[in-house]
Amino acid sequence: MKKRNLTRTITLVSAILLGFTAGGIFLFFSGYSPLRALEKLFLGIFGRPRYVIWVMVRAVPLVLTGLSVAVAYKAGLFNIGAEGQFIIGALVAALVGYHVRLPMVLHIPFVFLCSMIGGAVFGGIAGILKARYGIQEVISTILLNWIALYSNNFLLKFPGIKRPDSEASFQVRETAQIDLFARFKTSDSWIPFQMENPAIADALKASLSMGVFVAILAAIIVHYLLKRTTLGYQIRAVGFNENASRYQGIPVNWIKSGSLAISGALAGLGGSLHVLGVTKEVSRLAIMEGFGFDGISVALIGASNPLGILLSSFFFSGIRYGAVSVQRDLGTPTEIINITIGTIVFFVAIPYLFERIMLAIKKRKEQKNAN
Repeated sequence: MKKRNLTRTITLVSAILLGFTAGGIFLFFSGYSPLRALEKLFLGIFGRPRYVIWVMVRAVPLVLTGLSVAVAYKAGLFNIGAEGQFIIGALVAALVGYHVRLPMVLHIPFVFLCSMIGGAVFGGIAGILKARYGIQEVISTILLNWIALYSNNFLLKFPGIKRPDSEASFQVRETAQIDLFARFKTSDSWIPFQMENPAIADALKASLSMGVFVAILAAIIVHYLLKRTTLGYQIRAVGFNENASRYQGIPVNWIKSGSLAISGALAGLGGSLHVLGVTKEVSRLAIMEGFGFDGISVALIGASNPLGILLSSFFFSGIRYGAVSVQRDLGTPTEIINITIGTIVFFVAIPYLFERIMLAIKKRKEQKNAN
């Protein structure tokens, strides 16, 4: 196990270096200095306290969608539907956050719960289709992504949901917002506080929310679930060897559908955290926002390990956020950062590809021997 972890660490570090090398080569031949770009990237992440906080805030949806993909992957499933489940979670959060009136201590957990249920329903549909009818979850989750997007846009046509003279919903009530310092920053104490504590005040200019801590707690809970519980053992067993799990009496179909439901709940929670902590509303979508798709890359880089996903989410968010400074100050093409990330994911994925191929060959041999 230690040797395997060491191999994966070396692979990940090598993939990151190769990714930055590929980005640097494209920058060089485009007429830009790779070292200058790297400097701007670093300053764009760590140059000011608020930059660091924004990186953390923007990592929150990636943590949850990454965990969503990882849970399904542990059960041998590929959840491409985290994007749609995220959209549903965000939509439910906006609706419940505005239309339901509760004290803050009840309102926030209630919104979380409703968003998780919404995401779990969308994940569970794909799970049932897989378990009962053998429909590939890749196909069903892709289709469910579009159903989620158009459901979001359809509901935002109604007067009670759509804010007048806008393409967005009503903003969630203050009792549902999780920005930790929103009221303080509009109070009379804010201006003198800024003068006395410039570094802390600069950090607080970012929308630091409860979502950062919820995301970390979610990663810890998922880690405990997978490593320390009977359900987690069954999920991993089904993902490792479905036939052996069935022989041992594990309800394989239930585990598959349940894993996708849990996966959907996590993505739905991510949508809720994004709405309550950052946007405060949902808008009509012309295209997918990409949080769920980025979660696939995050889960891959984090080796589908919940704690690894935490680190890879902050890494992914940092590159995305720091790239804005590179593009603004140097005028580099936006495609460069996508090339860098794509190269990293590509080289990280290669060992997993071989593992999946070898596992498939092994399963076929076992099936032939059984027959």
